[in-house]
Amino acid sequence: MANNVIIKRYEFVPFPTGDRWDRPLTDDEWEQLNSREKKTRSYVSLVRKIALLQAAAENPSSFPADLSAPRNRKELREWSSTARGLWSWSYIKLDNPQGVNSDEIAAFFQALFDIDELKKGNQSKLRRQLTEKKVIIERLEARNIQLLEKIGKMHVVMSRAGLRYEDM
Repeated sequence: MANNVIIKRYEFVPFPTGDRWDRPLTDDEWEQLNSREKKTRSYVSLVRKIALLQAAAENPSSFPADLSAPRNRKELREWSSTARGLWSWSYIKLDNPQGVNSDEIAAFFQALFDIDELKKGNQSKLRRQLTEKKVIIERLEARNIQLLEKIGKMHVVMSRAGLRYEDM
């Protein structure tokens, strides 16, 4: 992603808000909402989703284990969790990168990019740690061989001196 663009940090909108649109709705209940409520529901859901992803990009353990992150706009639209107030929408202009929510969609893609980079970083960090551990193991194995050779030499010296191992 371009580093010359400032990406806004979105805060998770608490759920539920107490508004009639911020709960699971039947098709009939959805139809009873006015257009402002429908837009608010979709927009708040978009912001909640982005906030979750941004938090995951900073701290992967903060991402709920029962959710899987969307990888594109279609999955973002369909992503839902009634327990967290993440509602789906079908209005594709809501998540259009050139539309009125272009900043939000830029934040969505930046969060995905950051999560991927974090995963790559964690993998390379784990590989580096694994390599370091292998080196330590090899050194310990070499040291064990040296110590066993010394013990063997001590047995030879002790037996030449007339001492038995059992006497010690």
